[in-house]
Amino acid sequence: MHKIITEESQNNSGRLQLNIIVIINNNHHNCYPQYFHHHEAAVAYGPGKPFVVERVLVHPPQKMEVRIKILFTSISHTDLSSWQGENEAHRAYPRIFGHEASGIVESVGEGVSEMKEGDLVVPIFNGGCRDCKYCMCEKTNMSQRFGVNPMKKVMASDGTTKVFYNGWKTHLPFLEHFNFRRVHSGGFSMCRQDSH
Repeated sequence: MHKIITEESQNNSGRLQLNIIVIINNNHHNCYPQYFHHHEAAVAYGPGKPFVVERVLVHPPQKMEVRIKILFTSISHTDLSSWQGENEAHRAYPRIFGHEASGIVESVGEGVSEMKEGDLVVPIFNGGCRDCKYCMCEKTNMSQRFGVNPMKKVMASDGTTKVFYNGWKTHLPFLEHFNFRRVHSGGFSMCRQDSH
């Protein structure tokens, strides 16, 4: 079972801040790459509305994608301000917030050769496509294919969403707060495998 904990505190400038902590229970069955999976996610249904833990459907990885099992995650100030409705671009609901996480590769799609199941990874905010002129000269933060566009509510790699709830597409502005997620293979950094 997931828990969502909120607490209020004061930051260094004396402003009141809301801390949101998502505790994820990852005690799920082994997964197989060819199957869709139902997992739990903290879903927002509107600006300022409480998060609701729901069971969502996660698609299997497609070409050049991986599905990772999220082990640790948090909700940042960017997520909080978007959830509060302060950003016009982030007002599509239902929505799963979050862009800070770490996990392990659960399965890989066709064409992925630089990683394997069990590798420890950190999804990154602005991944690289590994094909454009910027990615070829190590300026992946300027990727022509995956550049940050807050107006998009879908995966930059193919313009789709990979998570559904009761038949509805959920909007994923950055990453997601739930057990499993799909991402293009250029959308995360590998960690030292002995750093567990």
